Amino acid sequence: MPFRVNVAADIDGVKQNLELSLAEQPTGLADLEAGVVEGYGVEFGRGKLSLSRLQLFDEATSRWVDVIDVRQVRDFAQLYAFNRLSHEETKPIPPPRPLLHGGVLAPSHTLPPEATHDQKVAAVFGELDVSGNRVIESDEWRRGVRMLRLDLPPATVADLFMRADMDGDQVISWGEWERFCEVFPTLLDCMYYRARDYWEDFRQHQVLRASEDELEALKADEAEAHRAHLAAQESTAVQENRLAAAEQQLKLLREQEDQAEARSKEAIASIDFAARDKERRAKAVDDARAEGNAIAAREAQTKVQVERLESELSKLLAEQAELQEKERGHIAAEDDARRILAAAQQRDAEKEAARRELADKEAATRGALGAAERALEDANIQQRRLESELQGRESAEREQEVRLRDAHGDLGNESQSLDSGQSAVDGLTQAAASARTAMQDAQRALAEAEERGRQQEEARLAALARRRQIEEQERPLLEQEFRLRDQRGQLEEREARLRLSATACRTARVSTPA
Repeated sequence: MPFRVNVAADIDGVKQNLELSLAEQPTGLADLEAGVVEGYGVEFGRGKLSLSRLQLFDEATSRWVDVIDVRQVRDFAQLYAFNRLSHEETKPIPPPRPLLHGGVLAPSHTLPPEATHDQKVAAVFGELDVSGNRVIESDEWRRGVRMLRLDLPPATVADLFMRADMDGDQVISWGEWERFCEVFPTLLDCMYYRARDYWEDFRQHQVLRASEDELEALKADEAEAHRAHLAAQESTAVQENRLAAAEQQLKLLREQEDQAEARSKEAIASIDFAARDKERRAKAVDDARAEGNAIAAREAQTKVQVERLESELSKLLAEQAELQEKERGHIAAEDDARRILAAAQQRDAEKEAARRELADKEAATRGALGAAERALEDANIQQRRLESELQGRESAEREQEVRLRDAHGDLGNESQSLDSGQSAVDGLTQAAASARTAMQDAQRALAEAEERGRQQEEARLAALARRRQIEEQERPLLEQEFRLRDQRGQLEEREARLRLSATACRTARVSTPA
């Protein structure tokens, strides 16, 4: 059978008082202490209670005593657990309340709103008989009166127990309970409906606590969703800024690439022009060299002609000398000599003309050769200058190609970074949308849970108000029933005395002689 005990303790500076229901009565003090620690661990979390010792409230002496034996503890006894983790202070202990998180036995009674007299008798008897031994002991009776908040004076509680315990064995049997309920039907109804309200209130507390837990979880989910939404928005903004910076950098790189391509085209055009000018100048140099070679060939021909004329002149001089010698011996040959002389003079004239022509040709040849050499030298200088410029342009072109390749690489990297950034922005946008949806769902669930909690609290308060109103109406009815019962008892005692007196009178008459 379940063993129920009220245990108070200080948890985080707040006095708590739990109604723990163990599976069975503990056989040792260690089992009781373990059950207390387990119950508080289930309700408030592991590690909240470090039990040092237990005390029991003795109702007979109204004092707290140390628990040294588990047999000191009866059902629904009030215990206090000293917590090593809390600074113990003298504060009022609240009324006991059932567990709201399971783990230890939690009652699940269901009493119908409309019940017959016999059903009420059985239900209330079961509520009072917590030990399950089919009798109601005095402790169980006092516990039941406290649990149902009947607010009766201790003398009245004791008097009612004595009236129910007709044979005086300090327990109320089933038969005695049935007769007691026939005598006090209003008290039975009051105890039945208060027991029903007790468990209904317990279930409402469970539902309310579950709703509060759900509300707290939903608030945590909503806060987490809100934080995730803000984080997603912040990440999206940061990524969008990075994306804008990457787009600006990409735009600059594209402009630099366009400028580099334009400069590259200009360099290529300049190189082409220089190459064509070099070919043209090389052709001019080749033409000058050909013309020099032709002049040199003509000069050689002229030299051959001069040498031939000089040879002929030498022959003519030799002939002139021979003719002069012959002139002295041969006057007849004077005419021939004159003719020969005239021919020689004519040849001399021709030779002089040939010499002048040769000199002119040599001068022209030397001038042409000088001009050709100067043109060749100029062409060589121009060629070297163009070659130097071409090398410089080729080097600049190579550097430009390197910069262009670097720019292409940077452009590719920036494009990849831009694509990655765009993908990241898209992912963050989707995450922000999901976070916004989750936050909206959490807000709707939170609003629904708050509305359910408000309705449940309103229903609980309304039921509590109705219960208090009923309790206020029950008190005069109970007092009236107790007065009527007292009056009936007095009448029964008076009737018994009258009957006893009448019997005595009849006996006296019979025994007296006529």
